[in-house]
Amino acid sequence: MGGAGFLRASDESFFLSRPYIYDTNDSGRETHMRKQRLLLAALPLILIGCSGETLQEYVFAAETDSWETELFVEQHPAAENISEEALLQVQHAGDSADIESVEVQLWIDRLGGGSTSTSLSYMPEDGSLEMLLSNYDFVYEEEKGNPIHVQVTWQEDQEEYTDEMVLEPAGSQETEG
Repeated sequence: MGGAGFLRASDESFFLSRPYIYDTNDSGRETHMRKQRLLLAALPLILIGCSGETLQEYVFAAETDSWETELFVEQHPAAENISEEALLQVQHAGDSADIESVEVQLWIDRLGGGSTSTSLSYMPEDGSLEMLLSNYDFVYEEEKGNPIHVQVTWQEDQEEYTDEMVLEPAGSQETEG
């Protein structure tokens, strides 16, 4: 080994023969090293959270004499489990007091099919129905020319009525995520 308490690079046997031992008399340095390791481990998470990625929001809409329909879609970054979240709002255009029940169906004409539907046996007082949806790829399908359909069937004064709409793009915008 080298003299005067210094180690040289040629003193490999010293490094290979000694197990790593914490210096119990220097807990301040040990604590400082732990904090540095914690900061290094947390830094990527902080950077991902503050990345300021932009989200794209889309609106699709249609209306008939009886119903107004809007589909609000928010696309998420590709790295997330949910690629797209949507809110379908169906609003009765007139007085909804006489409506006994409503069924709303939403579907996309695409190769292999694909649809979702919900049934309601009541009409909310404000005449508005909402449906939350995830990962239906509305924007992708619409861009490929596959229309988004909404069908509303309702009972009013003991008669059944049906309106079918094809949702059309009504706008888009970018927001910070």
